Formats: sequence, C-alpha cells, structure tokens
Amino acid sequence: MHSFISRSLLFIFAIGAVAGIEANAQQTREVQNAREAVNKVLEDSGKHFRDGLTALKANRRQDSGLNFDKSVEVFLSSAINIQTDGRLQTCYNQLLETVYRIEFPTAAKQPQIRSLAASCGWQWNDVDLGLADEVTALVAQMKTADASAAQSQVPNDELIGFNSQEFEPSPLDELSKLELLPEELEIEGNPEASQQYQYIQYAVSNRSLGFSFQVHPMIQQYINYYRGRGRRTMEVGLYRSGMFMSMARMIFRQEGIPENVAWLGQVESAWKPSAMSHMAASGLWQFIPGTGARFGLRRTAHVDERNSFDEATRASARYLRFLFNRYNNWELALAAYNCGEGNVDRAIRRAGSANFWAAYPFLPRETRNYVPNILATILI
Repeated sequence: MHSFISRSLLFIFAIGAVAGIEANAQQTREVQNAREAVNKVLEDSGKHFRDGLTALKANRRQDSGLNFDKSVEVFLSSAINIQTDGRLQTCYNQLLETVYRIEFPTAAKQPQIRSLAASCGWQWNDVDLGLADEVTALVAQMKTADASAAQSQVPNDELIGFNSQEFEPSPLDELSKLELLPEELEIEGNPEASQQYQYIQYAVSNRSLGFSFQVHPMIQQYINYYRGRGRRTMEVGLYRSGMFMSMARMIFRQEGIPENVAWLGQVESAWKPSAMSHMAASGLWQFIPGTGARFGLRRTAHVDERNSFDEATRASARYLRFLFNRYNNWELALAAYNCGEGNVDRAIRRAGSANFWAAYPFLPRETRNYVPNILATILI
C-alpha cells in the first residue's frame, strides 16, 4: 500500500515537474521572441539610418531624407509598444533628436551620431564611425552655408539641407474631402464617447488647456474618427511631433500664444517640413507666399524660409497672435489661419455673429473641418 502511494506521489510530482519545465520553456521562448523582435527593430532602423548618412555624404539629399524617415518608420510600423521597452524608447527619442539636428543644424547643438549608435546598440565598425564623424562635420558646414545664404542669397546648393525641394502632399488636401461616418457622428449612443465629451466640457470650463473655446459635438466626433479609421494618421503625426513640438511650444510661449495651439502643426502638415498643399502653402506651418512675406519669411530662388523651423514657427505664432487680437476668439483665429481673414469676415457678416459655430455654414468646407480637427487633436 505504501509502495503504491509512493509511486503515485512520484508520478504526480513528475507530471508537475514536466509541466513546470514546459511552462518555463514556453516563457523562455516568449521572452526570446520578444527580445528578437526588439533587436530586429533596432537593427532595421540602424541600417536605414546608416544608408541615410551614406546618401548625405554623397550629396544624394532626397535619398538621405527618405532613409532617415524609414529609420523612424521602422518603430512606427512595429507591433511593439515603444513605451514598454526601455531600449526602444531611448533609441527612438535619440533618433528623433538626431534627425532633427541634421535637418535643422545649429552651432549650439550638433547631432550626436556616435552617441545615437551606442544607445541603439548598433554594432558599428571603424568605417561606420568614421562616416558618422564625416556627416557631423558636413552638418556643421551646412549651418555655415545656410548663414552665408541668408546674407548673400546665393547659397552653396551642395551643402544646404538633406532634402531636395521634392514636396509631399499636405494633409490639408485630404482634410477638405473628409466626411465623417455615421458611427463617428454618434456620441450619446456611445458610452465611451459620451463620457469623453463630458470630460472635454469639464476641461474647457476649468481652462486646463491654457485657452478657452466653445465646446461643440463636432469636436468629439473628430475624436471618434481618430480613435477609429484615423488612428494611424494621428499616431504617425504624434510620433513625428517629437522632433518639433517641444521647441514649437517654447517659441509659441515666447510669442504669447497658448502652447497647446502649437498642435496646429499636426493638422497643417503632420509635422512634415516638405508638405505642400494644392494652394502652394508650404512647410510645417503651411504658409502661402503672400502671408509668409507679411510675417517676415523670405522667399527667393535659393531660400524659402517657409520650410525652415525657427523662422517659420515664430512667424506662425505672430500670425496667430495677430488673428487672435483681431477676433478675440481662438476658433475664429484658427479659421482665419486656414482660409484668410477675408473669408472669415464675410462668414461673420452673413451669420450676423462673431462666433465660429454661427459662421460655420458660411465658411469654406476645408475650414469647417479644420477648426474642430485642431481642437480634437489638442484634446487627444
């Protein structure tokens, strides 16, 4: 009897041990697979970044820009949540900073390419590190050439920028065609949307966003859109904003504009410096030539400051300040930024009220989509 019980216990223990071993093995495989997925993202990003350096050194500026974009997009297209992995988060943040410093060089802050390679764990050899040093020196020359161009207006085209004047479509062109679906228009029948709409009302009434505006259901409807079929557009723009948003906030603050209004860049260009609309609006802040000139942006055969960062961002903030002082209303100021003061003034006259939602039916279609889109983006 005791022998039978002993054998039974041994059998049970053996089964438990085997199950434990299998569970541990499964856990080990999952950890290994996760580690390999992270390594693949880092490796692919590093390859594209190095190709970008090679192209920049060879003065293939458009190829360089495309490869730098791909090095960032590897993170965006991955199924891994960057925020949950320390290595990915560190590499991604430093990659954004480095690409920004290459595209917009300053004497004070040079791109730290060697440091980036180390943070991302790229196994670079002496040739790769030498390439990094050459590009760092080249970027310093770009800044010197850019300063000379600003004075002489005859720049050395071999040195300025890593992107040629190949422009990307502006998101504003798609915005003018956007029609919300019935499920995106639904608020009361959607518990999550209804609760979020109540939060919006609370946030605006408490001025926690830094400025006030009139709450309208359409703002929540655009949030519904970005939670669904517009999610990818929003995510790509939010990730790209890492290169620009902190500096845009600083400039807006210096110019007396609420920092959150800088999210206008998300809707205007999805933070793409080379964005151009069918109306010839260009750059992160989508200035048409005439408005750009009004606010100090030079445009010659060689230099177009609408595609700069510092100058164009400051001009955008000053234009917004001018518009707010004109209308004393942020919705109308944003509308005028999109379609011009003349269109907004006519819409106000037809509505008989200096209120965006009253003037809404009389504004261009793109502008009707534009203002609630920006407010939704700020709230997201």
